[in-house]
Amino acid sequence: MTKLTYLNEPEVLYILVTDSGDDDLVNPRPGTLRHAVIQDEPLWIIFKRDMVIRLKNELVMNSFKTIDGRGASVHIGDGPCITVHYATNIIIHGVHIHDCKQSGNAMIRDSPRHYGWWTVSDGDGVSIFHSKNKWVDHCLLSNCHDGLIDANHRLTAITIIPLF
Repeated sequence: MTKLTYLNEPEVLYILVTDSGDDDLVNPRPGTLRHAVIQDEPLWIIFKRDMVIRLKNELVMNSFKTIDGRGASVHIGDGPCITVHYATNIIIHGVHIHDCKQSGNAMIRDSPRHYGWWTVSDGDGVSIFHSKNKWVDHCLLSNCHDGLIDANHRLTAITIIPLF
């Protein structure tokens, strides 16, 4: 059984992704990226090893999360990708996001206490909607159905630094 590992440091709570699976959108398995991004507390999400994460549906992030791909080769692709919807203080750093496709018409959990019906997404690599304090940094994005990054509607303090 794969367990989620917490590494405590002053004012920073790290969570280690150990499982590249994405089998249950409503009750994600601990150790998966989906389980980490829906938690309520601020988390710095790191990866145990290189992994390819093929999401079954869009990954809806909760506020105060950092996805940090440094130290591992992390690919999110060949399916739906990342959605930041009414969330604040998000950093996505050093991951490869590619070959994103449309998805939706599914129940998806977006916090430990809530899941709901999500309609069809556009197929963006990262979709940011009605959010503030976002940082997409040194990510390699390619070949997404609609766009690489789609940022629209009531946005504040969005920074995008591409990987060259």
